[in-house]
Amino acid sequence: MDQFLESDAFAASTKFKRLGDRVELRFSSGTQFQQVYDEAMLAQRRSFNQEEHECGICMRMLLGDRFFFLQGCGHCFCTECLHQLVTNAIESGRVD
Repeated sequence: MDQFLESDAFAASTKFKRLGDRVELRFSSGTQFQQVYDEAMLAQRRSFNQEEHECGICMRMLLGDRFFFLQGCGHCFCTECLHQLVTNAIESGRVD
């Protein structure tokens, strides 16, 4: 029988067990889960920022720290292209 063990990696009240090549986590509260989730998202963003990615608008390869993520869909484009896109929409009256 797998037992949940205390984890120093997350917090004293976080428990985990190994399931083959996976790890299952149990959190003592929603707040604790949110903290771990936020830390994981920051780590993912740091990794993204250190690599080059292609902007779907201008097709340039740029470091990830020059991209903006759209909420909801998760698409990302370089900030220069999004700025120009929004500016054009406002100036042409397509945005209220």
